[in-house]
Amino acid sequence: LGLINRHRVHLPPEERDPLVIASAEASLNAPLRVLGAALGERAFLLGDDFTLADLNVASVLATALTGSFDLAPFGTVFKWFGRCLSREAAKRTVALATREH
Repeated sequence: LGLINRHRVHLPPEERDPLVIASAEASLNAPLRVLGAALGERAFLLGDDFTLADLNVASVLATALTGSFDLAPFGTVFKWFGRCLSREAAKRTVALATREH
């Protein structure tokens, strides 16, 4: 996700490399499939309740938002991430971060 963000957002346009982005995106396929399989039919990583495990993984995936990485093709992960972001604490955090920038 770091390379995707760097080449989509942080580097000057003339230094961005679409091949780096494509390669970085492709490298996420296997880990996101593993995450999807780990989630299975559960609402959260360890069951029905949001835990520190969800917070940890969701915080890493939150960087995907900066680089416009599309999680939709990873349906289970996409839905889980949406549940994580729809929590009241997450909404307050996003609002606070938005206000500070």
